[in-house]
Amino acid sequence: MKLPPGHREIVGALASWPRDFPRAERDRCRADGWTIIEPGTPAGARIGFNSRDWKAESFLAVRGDEIQISLISAKCPGRGAFSRLLARIESAGRVVRVVSPLPVMQTILIRKGFTSADLGTRFTVWSRP
Repeated sequence: MKLPPGHREIVGALASWPRDFPRAERDRCRADGWTIIEPGTPAGARIGFNSRDWKAESFLAVRGDEIQISLISAKCPGRGAFSRLLARIESAGRVVRVVSPLPVMQTILIRKGFTSADLGTRFTVWSRP
């Protein structure tokens, strides 16, 4: 099967993750002091993070005015769910940070004016200047 550009990296990355990666990533965020927001919850609804657009394993991490995106997966990629989510988060006065996005997401972030910063570890964080 021929995959669209960038999807080969996604398939490879997903294959290398432990089966419980979403749970482990949530646990890591909680341990670092973040509050987890899942799609379809009341907190998610307030910022447009709904279960209609986002798969159940998706989540956002919140601390103060910062929202960290480290694991989200749209049900119908390419239909504007991420743009709508960004608009709602930023209209609420919050700052969006995207942690170590896959190449497909990096392309989207560049198009939306995000830049990356190396944390000196294996992670990069993307945000708008």
